[in-house]
Amino acid sequence: MATLTPGTGGTLKSTTLENGFHEALSRVALAEQDITKDTQVLTRVTMSNDVRASRITGTFTFALTKETTSAGSTSFIVADHLTNSGYAAGTGGTIKSATLPAAIVEIAEALQSKEQITSKNSSNINTITGLTYDSETLLVSGSFDYSTVATMSASGELTVSAKTYLTD
Repeated sequence: MATLTPGTGGTLKSTTLENGFHEALSRVALAEQDITKDTQVLTRVTMSNDVRASRITGTFTFALTKETTSAGSTSFIVADHLTNSGYAAGTGGTIKSATLPAAIVEIAEALQSKEQITSKNSSNINTITGLTYDSETLLVSGSFDYSTVATMSASGELTVSAKTYLTD
């Protein structure tokens, strides 16, 4: 498992990169169903959960803003389409992004980086199957496909989490 340290007072509670990604995606997907949080009624995250196959697949697409520094370098900032999402990065945690969409991209980049290191990904799993920045359309998009673990409590409550596969 690749450790993720939740920020003190932060929204994300997961302690692995894999589940942090799953949690952040799920939080955006849920917020997009609430008109008070997604006032533009945009669907930026799609997720399909196949409990039988133990897989979640989907995509995300977020707008970018472009900034040029005084030194002439360019940076792209993931725009937040949500209003009052209640998200906070917290302090002292792994994730530094100020918004949920930016946290998704930050975690996707971290997963992608670790997936390329054989000693951290001995099964050669590729969860982030695409991550593209388009400087012309000012969009960042990604696709994902990851294994899940589903458990059912005695009261019938289903919990689905991402299966961990990376090491620190």
